Amino acid sequence: MLFPTFEFAIFFFIVVIGNWVLKRWEIPWKVFLLIASYYFYGSWNVKLLGLIFFVTVSSYLFSILIAGSKDSLHKKLYLTISIALSLSVLGFFKYYDFFIHSLNLILSPSQPIDATLSGIILPIGISFFTFQAISYTVDVYRGEIQADSSKLGALNYMVYIAFFPQLVAGPIVRAKIFLPQFRPDYAKKVPNMHLAFFLIMGGLVKKLILSTYLLEHLVKDVMITPFAYSPFEILLGIYAYSAMIYCDFSGYTDIAIGTALLLGFRFPDNFNNPYQAVNIQDFWRRWHISLSTWLKDYLYIPLGGNRLGVTMTQVNIMVTMILGGLWHGASFSFIIWGALHGVALVFHRGWQGIKKHLFPGFEGNKWTQALAILLTFHYVSFLWIFFRPDLKDSLNILSALTRFETGIHGISLHVVLAIGVGLGINFFGDRIQEIYLRMQTRSPYLLQWINNSLVLIGIIAMSPDTIPDFIYFQF
Repeated sequence: MLFPTFEFAIFFFIVVIGNWVLKRWEIPWKVFLLIASYYFYGSWNVKLLGLIFFVTVSSYLFSILIAGSKDSLHKKLYLTISIALSLSVLGFFKYYDFFIHSLNLILSPSQPIDATLSGIILPIGISFFTFQAISYTVDVYRGEIQADSSKLGALNYMVYIAFFPQLVAGPIVRAKIFLPQFRPDYAKKVPNMHLAFFLIMGGLVKKLILSTYLLEHLVKDVMITPFAYSPFEILLGIYAYSAMIYCDFSGYTDIAIGTALLLGFRFPDNFNNPYQAVNIQDFWRRWHISLSTWLKDYLYIPLGGNRLGVTMTQVNIMVTMILGGLWHGASFSFIIWGALHGVALVFHRGWQGIKKHLFPGFEGNKWTQALAILLTFHYVSFLWIFFRPDLKDSLNILSALTRFETGIHGISLHVVLAIGVGLGINFFGDRIQEIYLRMQTRSPYLLQWINNSLVLIGIIAMSPDTIPDFIYFQF
């Protein structure tokens, strides 16, 4: 059940009504949200409901054991088992075949082990809800949140893991942000409806119009058959891919945050104009923020962070980014993508230290900032080449990009315009939101609905007949 479909619109309309009608009765309200979320997830594959139920129950039970234990060794043991169970589920479904394939390449390339499971199904959203389960258990262990062993506490946790707006592609919401919103004083707050509608409609524009158009009219062909295009056309294809990935993923996130807001839940931002980043560290403060902060809090810092000296800091950065790349997909291309981001972060950290000695007090100006944004964007865009399941595709693109050939054979002005708009959202998107919110708050109620209806009709009219899956569904 994709977000931008008529099926989801009917489902969500029913959920919104049921949500606000039942909100005065705490348990029926939460049971309703849980049933709706399980129905949503089961619409993809009903067999996978047992999987999310297992991850939910196991992580919750071990969190209760951690909270109830006074022995530090027992706490660590329960934490280790809980994390191991969640990672085992993730590892089996997502990485088992990749592990066997890698083992064959190393140990017996001439006589490979026939142990792959070709029929294995990658459960949608598994990387997201396992990370949420792990973060909850770790936060309980650290004492940052209290595990609630009551029946209501168990129900709250089940809704937290399965909550459908962010279930299949994020953002990765922390329990300490989500669970307090069940409090009666918080649950009664009226959401910002104008912001919710803007986020949903903006997300639909990003996905249905910009991302899908770029995929169908340039990205798909350039990425699959790069040798049919000149290096300049491939470069345009890379720019288009950068715009497409941003519009696709941030579009989903906007819809997720908007739908959650209509239900009365507030999620933190997951993107903050990432292509405005002035360096690679700044990029990761702006891109997929819920993942980058998760990796920092639950991987980089536990590894030692920057507390163990320069060398170990660099090692910790590389390990974190390589595993972050692997989180995106079971492929060497994603590992390379993560490793190259790690190299850039290590270089940036070293350069910051050198710059303090060579140019003390240098703050830069708007021209150096513009140059920094341009360089960062091009490095990030170059690395998107590896953001693909098949490494051969990435290598073919690199090979085709180095040829000496000129010409533009079939790229229309509309495609170039779509690239400009997709990337330009990073620079004027906030301004559009500000204008929309100001206009709606000052307009009569009827005019507000007319404005939203006209925008929605325009989106539907410009939408393609077939809607491709969101990119991050594969993670």
